[in-house]
Amino acid sequence: MPASPVFVSSLRAALRVARLTDGLVDPTVGRAVAASGYDADLAVVRLRSGAGDPDQTDVVPGWTRVSVSDDGWVGVPPRTLLDLGASAKAHAADTIAALLARDLPGGFLVDLGGDIATSGAVPPDGWRIGVELADGSVAQVVVGRGQGFATSSTQLRTWQVGGRVRHHLIDPRTGRTALTPWAQVTCSGASALEANAASTAAVLLGSDAPAWLTGHGIAARLDAVDGTVVRTPGWPS
Repeated sequence: MPASPVFVSSLRAALRVARLTDGLVDPTVGRAVAASGYDADLAVVRLRSGAGDPDQTDVVPGWTRVSVSDDGWVGVPPRTLLDLGASAKAHAADTIAALLARDLPGGFLVDLGGDIATSGAVPPDGWRIGVELADGSVAQVVVGRGQGFATSSTQLRTWQVGGRVRHHLIDPRTGRTALTPWAQVTCSGASALEANAASTAAVLLGSDAPAWLTGHGIAARLDAVDGTVVRTPGWPS
């Protein structure tokens, strides 16, 4: 089917994220997200919190079955519901930062709900941002030229189904809410998109996340539900 340029650009970004994470961050999890109970505005979902089957899930068709042609035609498997939530905001931040640097002099930091992209000149002391941690405190981080930052959390968008807490990050390997020790993960990257891809993948990887992040050269801070903090090389102490 033909699609708008904005949608095609967003979908291509989502597929790039899937490639970067070896399919861990998969845009075809839409039906599984809905099956987990997140099928409306979060306030509505929480109003009915507690009802439903906690073991309900749905098939994740897989990102490799999605195609985008050079002329903007999109192909998806039958009954596929796309969810671009893991990439669209970060992609938008990168796009805005690039457009600002193209059309205006100076330096720019774009923050869309915690997905941060930078472009152009950098202040003498770098861009200083505050990262809200799982315990409510704020860590100060200096962002350099062309860096992106993103945080993925299991603590904000939560609800209950059948007495069990659910969050919005779905593991495509199971089709269910990811079981993970991490309350949140913050990563830096060459772009907001890459940073968000890494932070989301880290949540899904669970205890394997620090090794995966280190192996990919990604500086990150991982805050566990039990209060433990893990930093990968490159993250300020």
